[in-house]
Amino acid sequence: MNYKTIIILFLGIILSCGSDGNDDKNGEQVDDSLNSITYKTSNEVISNPERGFMHLWKVNSEGTPLNLVTLQNLKNENVTIINRLYYLEAFKNSDLSTAQLELIKTDFGNLRSAGIKCVLRFAYNENQNDTDAPLNIIIRHLDQLKPILVANADVIAFVQAGFIGSWGEWYYTTNNLTTLENKKAVLNKLLEVLPKEIKIQVRTPLYKQEVFGYSTPIDATIGYGTSDIARVGFHNDCFLASANDYGTYQNITIEKQ
Repeated sequence: MNYKTIIILFLGIILSCGSDGNDDKNGEQVDDSLNSITYKTSNEVISNPERGFMHLWKVNSEGTPLNLVTLQNLKNENVTIINRLYYLEAFKNSDLSTAQLELIKTDFGNLRSAGIKCVLRFAYNENQNDTDAPLNIIIRHLDQLKPILVANADVIAFVQAGFIGSWGEWYYTTNNLTTLENKKAVLNKLLEVLPKEIKIQVRTPLYKQEVFGYSTPIDATIGYGTSDIARVGFHNDCFLASANDYGTYQNITIEKQ
């Protein structure tokens, strides 16, 4: 028996196991005809949401919101994602102000109107010799941000862990935030306040391995789930900058595997 015969028999079994295929549950006629679509080759630039090169727009405390017209122009150029970095240098020892929270809300509204998403990061300085915020302030700020992030999850592609150290890169810190205990505290708080569909990126693969105490590659059954380990990846801010991407990798071969 060749494979064509097997297919014919299989189809015959399927067709014989139900009704004649033209009735729905109420006995009414159902149109089961197939529609054929022919795709044509296109050389147009096609928008590719949540992928590709990004514009980086940083803003200092209580600064100027994203410009809606500028965002709309990006969308017209098939750019669908930006990197939005908020510096919270004015709030290292206090709650976020109403003006700061309104700035973030305005940005999200303009992103939604333009049909663009953002990769989001928060930090307290952009100079390695400057100070960041203590852990209790970071936790408080995340509590303040939670309702805004939840309400605007539809325009957030990813959240970069941020908060710790200069540029939010989890390295230069003046508050001892790069201990494993403190890195876990910040990441766990992010996992708590963000909706489960939002993925979080730490700065290096090793940070993720240290926090979770796990370095075995995860398979699809885990990777497509919503467990904490599935929700965390990494962002390479120094891609192609050096052999190890300026310290992104400690053991290149093992960590890439």
